[in-house]
Amino acid sequence: MKLMEGASWDSLFLTVVKLVTTLTAIIQTKILSVGLSLTDYGTYSQANVVVSLGTSFLLLGLGDAINFFYNDSKQENDTNKKNEIINTIYGIELIAGIIFILIVVLGRYGISLYFSNDALIPLMFIIAFQPMLDNMIYFYQILFVSTGKAKLIALRNLIISVLKLAIITLAVKVFNNIFVIYILLIALNLVQLYIFAVYFKKEGFSINPIRIKRHFVRKILAYGIPMGIFTITTALTRDIDKLVIGYMSNTETVAVYSNCSKLLPLDIIVASFATVLIPYIMKYVSVGDKKNAAKLFKNYLKVGYYSVWTFGVGILIVTSQAISFLYSSEYLIGKYVFIIYIIDSMVKFASMHLVLTASGNSKLLMKYSIISLVANTALNILLFKTIGLAGPALATLIVTLIYSIMIMRRTIIILGVKRRDILEIKDILLFIITLVICGALFSVVDRELLKIGLNQYIAMIMTMGGFGILVLIINFKKIMNVFKAINSLKS
Repeated sequence: MKLMEGASWDSLFLTVVKLVTTLTAIIQTKILSVGLSLTDYGTYSQANVVVSLGTSFLLLGLGDAINFFYNDSKQENDTNKKNEIINTIYGIELIAGIIFILIVVLGRYGISLYFSNDALIPLMFIIAFQPMLDNMIYFYQILFVSTGKAKLIALRNLIISVLKLAIITLAVKVFNNIFVIYILLIALNLVQLYIFAVYFKKEGFSINPIRIKRHFVRKILAYGIPMGIFTITTALTRDIDKLVIGYMSNTETVAVYSNCSKLLPLDIIVASFATVLIPYIMKYVSVGDKKNAAKLFKNYLKVGYYSVWTFGVGILIVTSQAISFLYSSEYLIGKYVFIIYIIDSMVKFASMHLVLTASGNSKLLMKYSIISLVANTALNILLFKTIGLAGPALATLIVTLIYSIMIMRRTIIILGVKRRDILEIKDILLFIITLVICGALFSVVDRELLKIGLNQYIAMIMTMGGFGILVLIINFKKIMNVFKAINSLKS
């Protein structure tokens, strides 16, 4: 059956694997939330903010540079040149990583002072290494996907997620020590890097970060830095609320906000499609085939809102039960933060910047992201002082909405098409009406199940499951047509 082949089938395979890895991630968070006190979990969350920001700073747009130069049709058969460029990219990351390690270790007291938490001081010695290792592993994943090994990466993610679950369980249940968690995670990253290096040497070429070719550095950074600034400002925009709360509030409040603002994997399906389709979108745009680029992007967006909005509304129906299930009842005070972030994820139902990246408009993305960061920072402080804990979340949602509109408008201009060629407004409105009606129906169902004394989590699963199935049945034909359209563009 043709529908079960090609890009759609690869994407669905990735989705199934990602579903399993997502479940293990949810269990990890649950173990941490229940096993650690609010203070310890707050410390863990603050350390993760440092890791998150460090990872984004060290990316320097190098992931996008790998995607661009490795998949560039102009040097498709020049393996030696690709090897030299990839070596140089890894070399740049290594140098940047060493600098970051020194900054974090030497600045550990300043970081502790910012968060008013002395427990962070010893953690800085170990977490300083994590961003560089995470990025190097990420670069290998990009390379494997570009060589048609997306399924291999999916299986790797499955194995690693299970191992991380074991590490979290061991560290919390046996040692009850945050430091042990990071020690074991660093060890796991080192093992992954070794395995990736050995395997990619057999499939492609050997990567040696010491063999930097200086004449490629400027070319790589010229492409990567604007995307790097975009990544950094995006990360700051994402984490600025935690930084504001970390400075203006206490460690326990950071714990509540961190969990309730945690990005749930609503994009589990569309992210898998993006993994498979990004190389095709890049190639269509790079050769000037705007018609097929627009068609592929349109159907990618459909996958986005069909899936993300369904999952989002499904969770909004059972918000309180979901918070207790994912974390614990202690975190219910962050309910409105949780709701706002679900809506925020629904606004970001796809990687809107794909076309801008592929067309070399990284400087424009940088400009938009800087504007977003400044606006988000100002709104975070203002709304936190005005309405409290939910303020920074609302600030993020407002900025996300404006940013997404700006990116979409520019994408339409670049592709030289009309809005209806990218966004089918009629289809979107009909889908929203379907979600509202089905959501209202199953909201009543959930209340009735709780009234008759059914366990709140069983009621939650039944409500979300019933809602999702009904939405799928109503839109089944449209979804199949999207899959067929995507498969027809795989060449």
